[in-house]
Amino acid sequence: GDLEDVIDEFVKTARRLDERTRLIAQEIDSINERLAKAIQRVELTRFNPFRDQGGNQSFATCLMDENGDGLVISSLYSRDKVSVYAKPLKEGKSEYELSQEEKEVIDKALN
Repeated sequence: GDLEDVIDEFVKTARRLDERTRLIAQEIDSINERLAKAIQRVELTRFNPFRDQGGNQSFATCLMDENGDGLVISSLYSRDKVSVYAKPLKEGKSEYELSQEEKEVIDKALN
């Protein structure tokens, strides 16, 4: 009877471990799915769009997930005003026209 009890207990433990391993694998899959959608690629460049004014106060920033989905935010600074633009990205591309600086930060973020 003692050997059978030991074997039964071992089988029960093995089943619990199998179930726990399955649950852990599911959780890892869930974490990987969420991580793929998290911001992972970030780039920033500062530039001067107006040669006759100020310094590099303007900028373009790219924020993307693993798939290249996200956005690019640009700010154009001039003496009179500041303009801010946000353009969505899908697989590293935008349906909106991109400036040279925006294209550069997207390329840097993708690479």
